[in-house]
Amino acid sequence: ALNRHPIDHARIATATTASSSSSSAPLPPPTPKAAITQFHQKYLRMHSANLHAHFAENPADFAEYHRVREETMAGYKPEDTPHHIVVTELSRLAAGRRRKTVVDMGCGLAKLGKHFANTPLDFLNYDHVAADDSVRVGDIARLPLEDGCADVCVLSLAMWGPNKIDYLKEAYRLLDHGGRLVILDSTTRWSEVNAEGVIEEGTEGAKLRSLLQKEGYDVVRERI
Repeated sequence: ALNRHPIDHARIATATTASSSSSSAPLPPPTPKAAITQFHQKYLRMHSANLHAHFAENPADFAEYHRVREETMAGYKPEDTPHHIVVTELSRLAAGRRRKTVVDMGCGLAKLGKHFANTPLDFLNYDHVAADDSVRVGDIARLPLEDGCADVCVLSLAMWGPNKIDYLKEAYRLLDHGGRLVILDSTTRWSEVNAEGVIEEGTEGAKLRSLLQKEGYDVVRERI
């Protein structure tokens, strides 16, 4: 882990990368895994503006993606799921009495907000489609919120598309001085990989760490 005193006015990042082939978790059923891979091959390549337009016209595709994702996650141990990992990190922030505003960028089914109901964490949930009335519709690269309005921003498996760096910039804009970004994504996407598709030792998550630091974040905790 990287533990540093944040520089003046820095935003703080807690970065987690998770390997989809971790030996500590059983492989998900082949059919949902194959389906989620097909979704990712299509959607992870789309600019957020185009993806936003696609889901606006085809909300059933958004619902189907999340249905398949839930099936896929059911194949993992509960403690290895992205939801549990982010909940664990946010629980540290929910321990105090002061209320904190959390912007969940790409919230999906808004499970985090529901988990932390009746706690000091007040969620603003955003995604391309409103799964229920707790979710606001928006492109997370450009949210209709004021500068410095958030204590915490969350990007959990939400770094999609060629303009994903815009999400980090937007989170930085939204965070108050000393605010915290909790980010989780695939280890493989942010590491050096050899010709056999194996992550090169010592590079795990290095690309994400470097990008966060380049965008002005101070990385205070990592889990790989």
